Amino acid sequence: MIQVLLIEDEEPAAKRLQKLLNETTEEVNVLAVVDSIRSAKEWLQNHAAPQLILADIHLADGDSFEIFKRTSTHKPVIFTTAYENYAIDAFQLFSIDYILKPVTAQSLAAAFNKYKNLSTAFIPHNYELLIEQVKDNVLNNYKTRFLAKVGKRLFFVPAEINVFSLPSSRVIL
Repeated sequence: MIQVLLIEDEEPAAKRLQKLLNETTEEVNVLAVVDSIRSAKEWLQNHAAPQLILADIHLADGDSFEIFKRTSTHKPVIFTTAYENYAIDAFQLFSIDYILKPVTAQSLAAAFNKYKNLSTAFIPHNYELLIEQVKDNVLNNYKTRFLAKVGKRLFFVPAEINVFSLPSSRVIL
């Protein structure tokens, strides 16, 4: 279940977004709907960070970019707006998508698919099994002899011999 914070100051738009979210994916839980920079900042300071934020850019008390400048929230954001000219600013933050209003089910579904693909890319893999396999190969699979060549003659040197402990007259490097 993807935990989402919705930042939207227009109640009809917030309700429509929630409806579209429910229609496009069953994996979303809207934790809260906040309608201003101040309320978003307070919510983020008093609650565990959501996995994803859906934010309108223009809010009644300013641009939602201020939320991310004033808090230490580093979560992916899908921006929704009626304005094209904020896209560069949005992607300088943690934006993973920029949807122009009116938001459609298709654009929202595409943004969530993008989020899912990106979020799995950053999940740390469980390397314990791989480490165990490497350990087994390293510990149990080592060379017992090496091929050496002196002039035209080839011979095997056992790995147990420490060439540095031999007299220098016998070591040919």
